Amino acid sequence: MKFYKNLSLKSKFLSLVIGFFIAFVIFLVLTILGEAKSSKATQAQIVAMLQQEIEAKIKLSTDSMASALGEIVKGLSEKEQIQIISKAISKMYFEDDKSSYYFVYKEGVALAYPHQTDIIGKSLWDTKDINGTYFIRDLFESAKDESKRGKFVYYVFPKPLPDGKFVDAQKVSYAQLIPNTANIWIGTGVYIDTLDTYTHATSQGILSNISQTIYSNIAISMVAFCLSFSHQCGSFTAHICVES
Repeated sequence: MKFYKNLSLKSKFLSLVIGFFIAFVIFLVLTILGEAKSSKATQAQIVAMLQQEIEAKIKLSTDSMASALGEIVKGLSEKEQIQIISKAISKMYFEDDKSSYYFVYKEGVALAYPHQTDIIGKSLWDTKDINGTYFIRDLFESAKDESKRGKFVYYVFPKPLPDGKFVDAQKVSYAQLIPNTANIWIGTGVYIDTLDTYTHATSQGILSNISQTIYSNIAISMVAFCLSFSHQCGSFTAHICVES
């Protein structure tokens, strides 16, 4: 502090200017780093929100379908039940790209699939995805779960493309036992492979507006400082001239 007092007026003025410049650079760096951190946090929040919406959607649709089918097949033989259920879901595709559908199993044996007729009648109990998830077992356990929220299974599964081909993609599914049947359950799911791309674009759009406001305020502040600095420079120059 004593050192600063011993400085000349010119040196004190220059030290204040340099100090302000350093503080501004630090503020700008922290703003940029904060923007990147906010982008990741915003995207994570959007992903969590969308996942909750997706889970709620597939649970509602599966529970409703299971309940409706259970009433239709009540009192029929299992063979008749399977025929009716299979016909009911055979052409039910949803989502914009028609990639989502219903599927039906009896414990681990596939009974009805809209586009994979080759697996009907086969047990997929020991089938696991590339990450080692036994998704059929998990879905059967999900179907038996009687909690209000239910259980959701995340796994990798072939996604049907519009050209008839398939590609492995991340999927979230939910299952429910069909009433009035012997362990026959129905499930559906949504492929979420494009979720990160969508949420990144959304979060960037939100943060872009915020960033534009922040940087506009910084620019206005800089202009105000430059005007004030020019005025102070003029006053400082006049003061030096008087002292001379």
